[in-house]
Amino acid sequence: MSSASTVFTIIGAILALAATIVAWIMIVPENKRPKLNKFFQYLHDLFNFKSLWLEKILKFLYIFETFACVIVGFVLLFNFSSYSGIYGRSHVRWNGWIGLLLMIFGPIINRIIYEFLMMLVLLVKNTMDINDKLNA
Repeated sequence: MSSASTVFTIIGAILALAATIVAWIMIVPENKRPKLNKFFQYLHDLFNFKSLWLEKILKFLYIFETFACVIVGFVLLFNFSSYSGIYGRSHVRWNGWIGLLLMIFGPIINRIIYEFLMMLVLLVKNTMDINDKLNA
């Protein structure tokens, strides 16, 4: 590492520490929230984990991977390979069964994995809701 990049890394770490201390004092405490404007209220909710982004990200990834399994499986239905056989004959083999298996079992396995992950996220979310109701 060059000396200039080391200096910039140290300066960046010091600035990040200063920003963290300011945020910890000015944004994170619950009693500061009513005095904050909309942007800082959003940051307050973000830093205090009032909403879970993981649930939305997992839903997006589930939909994407399901479509990817079906579309890639469909494309693989038209996959052929040629090879040389005995006595120099060439043969063509259909490899579409891989695409067929992907189209059938890909979304099923994908759903099972994401249901398990969503169960964990919903467990945390419901625990947070119960905690909020008990504190109220």
